[in-house]
Amino acid sequence: MTDPLPPNPEAAGDLPEAPIPGRGRLRDYVLERIKASRAIQISMVIAILCYGAIPFLVIFPEPGRPRIHFWEAALMVLMSLASWSLLFWWYPVLERTQKVLGDNHRGLTITSTLETLAIGCVVIVHLMMALIIVWVAVTGRPA
Repeated sequence: MTDPLPPNPEAAGDLPEAPIPGRGRLRDYVLERIKASRAIQISMVIAILCYGAIPFLVIFPEPGRPRIHFWEAALMVLMSLASWSLLFWWYPVLERTQKVLGDNHRGLTITSTLETLAIGCVVIVHLMMALIIVWVAVTGRPA
């Protein structure tokens, strides 16, 4: 009686690859929606600029007297990342809804309305974040 050997990962070259999360048709759908929406693209640029400005405001003019406190900055970044997370969580639901409703007028109206609502929330969060950062940078005190 022989003991079974543990599977050798190097010997499994002929087996099909397991699906990798984040790759495949869902990723393609999200990238397609990002490319189709100028509002998402602008929000991404605003978010990256704000992420760069926040550390500067936390340590300027000196770390003991920041223009914006660490916890306020952390809250802004958390809200921004949460909005992106919810948007990207929403896209699989939107894709399934679009498949169920079809490409007729009713289906397109419902899915476009839902997508506009989700994108609008992300845009509002990032415009408010940019407004707060510009206000703090110009006046030197929190809004």
